[in-house]
Amino acid sequence: MLKRNGKGNLNFDSLGFELFVGGLFDKCKNVQELEWLEERMVEIIEITEETYEEELEVENAQKLLRLSILHRRVPRRCQLYCIWNMGQRNM
Repeated sequence: MLKRNGKGNLNFDSLGFELFVGGLFDKCKNVQELEWLEERMVEIIEITEETYEEELEVENAQKLLRLSILHRRVPRRCQLYCIWNMGQRNM
């Protein structure tokens, strides 16, 4: 459903996703079940997005720290603190 093209841009198969979600909604027997399913899916998407966003922030911070260390722009004690702090955020 989600792929990268030759330029590295994301492409989303909207039709495939719509058919998948439609199949889930098709199992619902009333409006309450439709709303319940929608709420569950939104919760899952939001929590999953937040988790991946946090992981990307940590990865980006680690990359910046490595570059800073390579270019000796960050004092050693700050490097150690940043590494320790990133580890604490992952717990």
